Amino acid sequence: MPVNSQLAVLLGADGETLTWLCASNNKGLAEEEPVPDLASQVVLQRKMSSVSAGEGLCIGIASDDGSLWSWELGRECKIPTQIPSVQNFVQVSVGGLFFLALDKDKSVWSYGKNDTGQLGIGYDRGKPNYYPTLTKISSLSNISQISAGHSHSIVLDCNGDMWSFGRCLYGELGLGQIGPKWSPCKIERVGEIVQVSCGYFSNLALDALGQVWSFGSNSSGQLGDGSRPDQLVPQKIITQENIIQVYCGGWTSYIVDADHRVFVFGESTYREFGLDGNRFETPTEQESWFNNTIIPGAYHTLVVDEEGNLFFHGVLFENTSITFHKPRNQQDLKVAVRNNRQLVKRATT
Repeated sequence: MPVNSQLAVLLGADGETLTWLCASNNKGLAEEEPVPDLASQVVLQRKMSSVSAGEGLCIGIASDDGSLWSWELGRECKIPTQIPSVQNFVQVSVGGLFFLALDKDKSVWSYGKNDTGQLGIGYDRGKPNYYPTLTKISSLSNISQISAGHSHSIVLDCNGDMWSFGRCLYGELGLGQIGPKWSPCKIERVGEIVQVSCGYFSNLALDALGQVWSFGSNSSGQLGDGSRPDQLVPQKIITQENIIQVYCGGWTSYIVDADHRVFVFGESTYREFGLDGNRFETPTEQESWFNNTIIPGAYHTLVVDEEGNLFFHGVLFENTSITFHKPRNQQDLKVAVRNNRQLVKRATT
């Protein structure tokens, strides 16, 4: 889940380069600035299969042995540090000052802040609120996908059931009630779920029939049901039933159908959708994004077209209203984006 409002990170298709756009402390992306001056790129010492970025942290998985590496990215890229572990990891998802990692044995590990149960390891009054080492969530097994929100987590098992834990202010755990859960709780089944995606305080879930379900905060229309109330349990979005992917940003949502059309809904104060209008309460087609790759952030959207050109929509710092939505013509930039269905298949074989 992309909760970072100051950073956008891209992994090259070869797994050997890391490109990021960064805003410094009182400065957003100004439209008069050329994109190359705002982007930085580094050649990685180890080839990575995937990366995930959140608040002040970027985690990568090494291609050769599945080890985890962390970076602090700003105007400069600090030397990556290996996170001690003997596991071989296949997925990682960074949230707000914590992250989840899925190993090849389909077990889930967590690391970082745990003030509202987002690590899923239970509650102990005598234990700290921050865990600087990987901790296995012993109550979870046979997991196919992980997704970290700002302070909550959703994981998907190989039977198509969702499990949630962490903070719950707006129904983001999908359990029908408000209040944190320190250990994983099973969400009542609505069908065979094949993909989940967490936003700041909302979630999207895709079932095997191509139907989309949403729950949690609806403050910005990010649930896509045309209403204003938050949803405490998953509710089906009334839309076409041929959706193949779902994505959540901070307060934005994106769905892609089998014809590669992209539909957006939620808050677009900073033109995150590249459309006129600040709020979209039902799925609205973004025709110019047809057959493009979508990478959402907290207040921005990265779009990669079929030729590898990168487009930026939105801002990289939450306290500025400056928007930037011009293309960067870098033909050799081929972004490695994992189709979640392939990830699920990989994790279950």
